[in-house]
Amino acid sequence: MARLDPRFLRFCAVGASGVIVNLGVFHVARLLLAGSSQSDDSRFLAANVAGFFVSVFTNFLLNDAWTWRDRRSTANRGVLARLAWFYVVASVAGAVQISVAFLSRSGLPSWLVGTLLEGQTDNLAVLAGIGVATVINYIVNNLWTFRSKTA
Repeated sequence: MARLDPRFLRFCAVGASGVIVNLGVFHVARLLLAGSSQSDDSRFLAANVAGFFVSVFTNFLLNDAWTWRDRRSTANRGVLARLAWFYVVASVAGAVQISVAFLSRSGLPSWLVGTLLEGQTDNLAVLAGIGVATVINYIVNNLWTFRSKTA
């Protein structure tokens, strides 16, 4: 059995905390936007984007301090540059996340949602987007954002 890379496991643990932040901000934003005249799709998009931006920042802080801490002393760039690149990478992954969420929201088969998960379509859609974006995010951040000068 192949062993998972410990760095990827740390990245996933940070990502799990980011999912909590993302969904928390998503739900707070949906509540704040509930009385607005925007369409449901617009409120969904705005809340999803808000959750994404806040969770990216908290994920950067944790990844910089824990996941790639061994590369900080040999980093190819300073903390603000790493933060900027982390946002660039996360934005591409975020575009994928939001696209997958929108596609999943309207395309989740009824057999998957079923009665047990009825009313959870938005949550499942956001989680599907986060899952796809995680893989993209890790690969690019590992190879680019947090690369060391010796890499």
